Amino acid sequence: MSIKIKTTLINELFHLFGALIAAILTYIFYSNIYLSFISFSVSMLVDIDHLLEYFLAEGLSLKIKFKKILSGENIQKIGKIYVIFHAWEYLLVLLIIYAITQNLLFMSLFLGLLSHYIVDTLSNEVVPLAYFITYRIKVNFDIKKIGTCYKHRD
Repeated sequence: MSIKIKTTLINELFHLFGALIAAILTYIFYSNIYLSFISFSVSMLVDIDHLLEYFLAEGLSLKIKFKKILSGENIQKIGKIYVIFHAWEYLLVLLIIYAITQNLLFMSLFLGLLSHYIVDTLSNEVVPLAYFITYRIKVNFDIKKIGTCYKHRD
């Protein structure tokens, strides 16, 4: 197993821990197991956006090679990192929607995403603005401008 894959698996354990914290806090604040499950699930499933880079690098196929997804080589291959579900701006939108609707679903989504983004921000070597979608759009999703953990091989 490569060092990159081991690092990714360790990172996923931190995500699991963060998701559990989000779920527990959601339950403590709102006494609702359903909302707690939503916080946990969204925190863990947000990484599904990494499939975009995989399909851009490998093409559409029903045979997905998880080793390639975990290694990060797809990002290196295309020279871009989109992670379209990772953006601090989404948290602001969720808070605004919650403030307007008072629907706890939006707070549950907020807590789940917040826990994931915090783990990513602390564990990935990226520029401070990397998890702002507006910044990634501005730099055309170029990995050279987003973070050292995604250095492109020229």
